[in-house]
This record gives sequence, structure tokens and C-alpha cells, in this order.
Amino acid sequence: MTGNSDPKIKNFQDRAVEWSAEADGLDDSVVLYRFIEASIEVARAAGATPDQCHHLVDLVWDRKTVVLKQGIGATTLSLALLAETLGQDYDMARWEELRRVRGRHILNKIDTKRGLTLHKVQPDLGV
Repeated sequence: MTGNSDPKIKNFQDRAVEWSAEADGLDDSVVLYRFIEASIEVARAAGATPDQCHHLVDLVWDRKTVVLKQGIGATTLSLALLAETLGQDYDMARWEELRRVRGRHILNKIDTKRGLTLHKVQPDLGV
């Protein structure tokens, strides 16, 4: 468990880790790639252009590398603020996405890609 003292209560990160372990595993290079891809998709949906994204990559690479924990905090803070400015509910969006990826349709796609048998349907998150 990553955050709660009560072992019966699972926080979002715990549930995300369970899903990832079942779906793709927790390979850090895969998870990092998935994070970059999702971030670019959000930027695109919010109106960013490819030129803006390329420019930001160059700016970030020219800076000193941040402390990882600080970068994770800044990323989640920025995402929550972006959701607010776009009229989206940050908490609702993350729980709805976790529910969606735990569904039969997505798990079947993962199984097909990996050549495995069907996953069990995950229980409802109760959000």
C-alpha cells in the first residue's frame, strides 16, 4: 500500500498499480512511455499545437533536471489546475478512466495484444 493506514481502503495509486500489474506489468519504461503519451494527448485535446509541444521539450531539456518527487508533485498540481481551467473534475476523471481501463473491452484488447486468455472483470470502484 502506498498511502492509507487502513489495509481495507485502497487509494487511487494502489488501484492503478494493481491494474497496471495485471494489464502490462510495472516496467518503468512502459509506464513512462504511457505517461508521456497520455500527457501529449491531454495537451492536444486542450488545444496545444505540435510546435508548442516541441518547443517545450527543448526548453525542459535545457534546464537542470528536477528532483523526481518535486516533478511528480508539480505534474499532479498542474494537471489538477488544468482540469479546473477546462471545466473538468480532476478526481472524477481519474476514477472514471481507471474504471474504463479495468473493463472487459480494454482487458480483452490487452489480452489479444499479448496472446493471453481473457482477464477477469475487475470489481466496480464504487465512485
